[in-house]
Amino acid sequence: MKKGYIYSLAIVFLVNLILIFLVDLFTIKMSPSGHISGNGNLGIILWFFEIPLFLVFLLLFIFWKNIKFINFISSGYTLGVDVILLIVTIRLQYVFANGIYTKIAGKIDTYGTVNQYTNTIFINYYTFFIGVISTLFIMGVFWKINKRQDRLSNLTS
Repeated sequence: MKKGYIYSLAIVFLVNLILIFLVDLFTIKMSPSGHISGNGNLGIILWFFEIPLFLVFLLLFIFWKNIKFINFISSGYTLGVDVILLIVTIRLQYVFANGIYTKIAGKIDTYGTVNQYTNTIFINYYTFFIGVISTLFIMGVFWKINKRQDRLSNLTS
């Protein structure tokens, strides 16, 4: 059971990374001349696979009951590293998204926020790792709170 769970977690992780790569591959890059592409938005089709699979990955990650791993992520040191990584990743995502928006500003305002040039703003490695790091942080905090409550209940018993 444990090996099968770890294999499924690894497979879902790898498929997520492949889908993110494919979204990037099918997102059309704005040409320097600013001509609009008429090829449609092929990358958005992959959103319908990536988003549910990402949620499945996070749920598999949350319900993984490895005590050594849970004790590691709930240590104060690891929670601090999670916060730092989260801040850095959010900043990288902001710079990445801002770069795309400034490159296409004023050229495709009629197409809306989600179009063939902006797929990678929403589905990319930064957003993937923001979700993973946030999940690790929340799991660590909840595990630390539960551990503390268990210790307090043992003292009062």
